[in-house]
Amino acid sequence: MQLERLDISLLHYHRLDLEHRAHIALLGGLMLTIMALHLLLLPHFPYERFHVVSFAFEVINWLTMLFLFWVVQCAPLPTHTYRLLSGGLMLWILGATIDIMDELVIPPLWLAIYTEDLLRSGGILLSSIGILSTMHYLFHINARLRQQALYDDLTRLPNRRYFQQKLHVEQQTLLALILLDLDYFKRINDNSGHDAGDRVLQQFGALLQHHCPPSGLAARIGGEEFALLLPAACESELQPLADTLLATTRTIVPMPGQPLTVSLGMGIQQPGESSAALFKRVDLALYDAKEAGRNCCMWATGATRNS
Repeated sequence: MQLERLDISLLHYHRLDLEHRAHIALLGGLMLTIMALHLLLLPHFPYERFHVVSFAFEVINWLTMLFLFWVVQCAPLPTHTYRLLSGGLMLWILGATIDIMDELVIPPLWLAIYTEDLLRSGGILLSSIGILSTMHYLFHINARLRQQALYDDLTRLPNRRYFQQKLHVEQQTLLALILLDLDYFKRINDNSGHDAGDRVLQQFGALLQHHCPPSGLAARIGGEEFALLLPAACESELQPLADTLLATTRTIVPMPGQPLTVSLGMGIQQPGESSAALFKRVDLALYDAKEAGRNCCMWATGATRNS
């Protein structure tokens, strides 16, 4: 899969909107006006006073800012951010244009103080504010991408990727794991439609989040599969939570007279056991719960606890 790249070729000009084209035309017109006025109205330096190196550096700075100005025109930025950067760079470039002309003509002192420095300072200020606005925008985009990458859009719970990362990070401490699978969920989609199935998933996700202890993590790790990752506890502490989940799940009634039920697999990590091994044991316990008739809880320790 090829990632989309920022197009900064000159052909991109034909895809710019009216505002972007107006900014380019305005900058071009102002630069030409400044150059023409300097060359026509101000006395020129004699040839022997012309410094090629100094002039070259001024031109390089000017071209660099023009390039940045063009990149801003091509970049998909919020309107507020675009206007700050575009306006700031425009003022800065105009100040740089006067700098270039100062290498060719003798400017009056007031022009250098009240025009050149004012344009440069104003441009730097606006550009700095625009860069700050860009950083806020990128932070927002990054947060939104992280949300989309690590959270389930439907239930707003962490997804399998986030769950696996958390399971890996917490592998240095002992954990308790509960895997949950909604019973006969396919019937809901087949009989009532996928919209009804989505509502059930949202309701169960909210229920799971509500009963998840503050130190735990509730996640959706598959279609109708969920998980609770908790600090290690004894069976007597986890069993009431399992009983509560079994009971409260029945309060969701997707079809008349057919309350929702859930099967659970539970386990507590043993010293020296990897998180992957714990997940496998609990997953087998969940399978045993479904084989035992569903709507029950099975322990991965080998002891079976039906509710």
